Amino acid sequence: MEPDNVTDCQASRCGRPSSNGAALCESCTMQLEADLRMAHSLAGDLNVALTRQHRFGSSIGVVVRGGERPLPVNLRASDAAAELQRELSTWCHDLAGLRALRVDAPETVSGLASWLLRHLSEVQAHPAAGLVADGIGRVVAAAVRVVDRPVDRWYAGRCGCGEDLYARARTGQVQCSACRAVYDIGTRREQLLAAIEDQLATTTELCRALTLLGRPLKAEQVRKWAERGKLVQKAPHPADPKHLPRYRVGDVVQLLQMRDAA
Repeated sequence: MEPDNVTDCQASRCGRPSSNGAALCESCTMQLEADLRMAHSLAGDLNVALTRQHRFGSSIGVVVRGGERPLPVNLRASDAAAELQRELSTWCHDLAGLRALRVDAPETVSGLASWLLRHLSEVQAHPAAGLVADGIGRVVAAAVRVVDRPVDRWYAGRCGCGEDLYARARTGQVQCSACRAVYDIGTRREQLLAAIEDQLATTTELCRALTLLGRPLKAEQVRKWAERGKLVQKAPHPADPKHLPRYRVGDVVQLLQMRDAA
């Protein structure tokens, strides 16, 4: 017998069951929590990028005329910071009005993200929680692209103190920014791989995630395994308009291990 008051998650490309009438399933709620924590940690990085103190291998400054000095402001960072602040503020005040709450936080990215984290259960039950999760996820991803190359930082799980860990290196150690605890990067990778082994993912999602976790993978390899019958295709996600086949992460990892051992 199915539990009472079960609905479908409202986040885009999800549709998993959500209990207790919540508009977000537990998985999407955890992703929203991670996005809000990332927004909080991005606040300082955006300020650095805004004043062009941030340095990449190639310039992203704006030159007003040939030969003139770049503007001393990173306009992409300015736009990303404004959009992130606006999205967080919109949902803070929307939730506050709906639940008769007071937004007792500064109107800053870090302040608003912290407020939403304190009221995460109310967000999960918000009638438009799917839009909240989608909107915040979108602006956080845009901000990450401004302050970091995609390969510069990767999610290394959660520290024992509850803080999210983001590693820049591929080997060695990662240190928690909150409690300063140190973790071995190789061990963290294996733990993350074990945690997602039963999840289903498209070829693109597999290549991105496994490469970040130290298992380099190309789309061509996935297609060859599928064509040779070594990899079983699973049904597309019901909300995927492209109807792309998915594969079990653990099956792909096992094939990678066999390939590397050969």
